[in-house]
Amino acid sequence: NMYYYGTVQLGTPPQSFKVNFDTGSVDLWVPGAQCTSNACRSVNKYNVAASSTGELTRRPFRIRYVTGSMTGLVARDTLRFGGFTVPQTEFGQSVQEADFFVGQNFEGIFGLAFPSASSSGMTPPIFRMIQQRQLDAPVFSVYLGSESGRSDSEILFGGINSSRFNGELKYVPLAEAAHWRVPLTGAATISGNGKARAASPLSIGERSAILDTGSTLIVMGDRDASLVNQAIGARSVGNGLYIIPCGAGPTLAIRLGEHVLELTKDQYTLQDTSGVCVSGFAGGLDNGSGWILGDVFLRAYYTVHDVGGRRVGLA
Repeated sequence: NMYYYGTVQLGTPPQSFKVNFDTGSVDLWVPGAQCTSNACRSVNKYNVAASSTGELTRRPFRIRYVTGSMTGLVARDTLRFGGFTVPQTEFGQSVQEADFFVGQNFEGIFGLAFPSASSSGMTPPIFRMIQQRQLDAPVFSVYLGSESGRSDSEILFGGINSSRFNGELKYVPLAEAAHWRVPLTGAATISGNGKARAASPLSIGERSAILDTGSTLIVMGDRDASLVNQAIGARSVGNGLYIIPCGAGPTLAIRLGEHVLELTKDQYTLQDTSGVCVSGFAGGLDNGSGWILGDVFLRAYYTVHDVGGRRVGLA
């Protein structure tokens, strides 16, 4: 459950690729036939010459991630996935990839953020699908399962699967129409049960938070990470990471807009293969910057990404 990926096809006849569906980035890209980086060895590579519907634009692009960057050329071809066919989809075919991508379970990235955040000028597939009126509604919804290796996770394009959650969706307006960024207006630890529940606010101030299926942890500035992890009883092991005693612990509440979302100790704790419990809250971003709400958070909530309404729903 480090990353969530699925299969898409590009070209005619189809060429298949495993991609990480990533709400934290914008563009779709896959390894290109000309890529000689270590990450491109023993993976599928897109070959425009093998596709009767493919076109290479020769337009360069470069994407920087927290974990590294990649460069390549923009291509156009027919995209197929989940029963959809999206002709003339723009995507990147990599020429160079950072070593971070070596050995990953996915070969490319399927960005799901807004076109205004694209550094390459490409229109993300989800927005082409909306333009072509392929979706019943301009939304997509995400359910992330918690067990590694299982295929019960789901991204539903064009609707909401109400069987995946209980209660009502809580909608939070976006702080910007670039990333899936919402206002984060506070955080607190909660101890006790029932009427004995007691909240202890954390002095982190107002922030923003990006919902990012492409990140494993909840990442923030080092100062915020220190405050949060001290409050839940975790200690630093360097590089922005913290370990925490296994067993019972406080709930952490995060206020997004006007709504409070809670994470229990089980939900914000990861356990490695040696049985060590790792805190799901990590540092590494600039102090005072926003948070990245990665899969540790998103596994706890069904999320509806309302493109038309510029809002996020959580339940």
